[in-house]
Amino acid sequence: MLAEAERVFYLTQIQKLFESFHVHAQFVVTESSLELESSARKAISQGRRALFAMGGDGTFQALANTAFGAGVFLGVLPVGGGNDFAASLGLPDDPLKAADAILRGEPRFVDLLRVRTDEGRIRLYAGGAA
Repeated sequence: MLAEAERVFYLTQIQKLFESFHVHAQFVVTESSLELESSARKAISQGRRALFAMGGDGTFQALANTAFGAGVFLGVLPVGGGNDFAASLGLPDDPLKAADAILRGEPRFVDLLRVRTDEGRIRLYAGGAA
């Protein structure tokens, strides 16, 4: 997992990378899964069609659960502890290199697993079950 200073460094570099590809992107920093989910819902309601999570498996799971069925493309920029999902996609473990690979790559479908938690919630998982 990256320290805060490293995350800020990578975020700045990723913003520059998106600009170099002439991709208009809005970057939002969230402090919790609930905040991420709220931000993702807002972005989807505003017509955003691609959402990226800079984090690990748990961060991506929150994004996938929020965006499921909305017809948006999702990406993950690995900076978490395990990054199993990003690794299963063949993404580099460096978030800047992963962003470059995603911007140069083609979208693909992945399988999701739907489970019921001990609390009775239905959740979707892709890769690591954080």
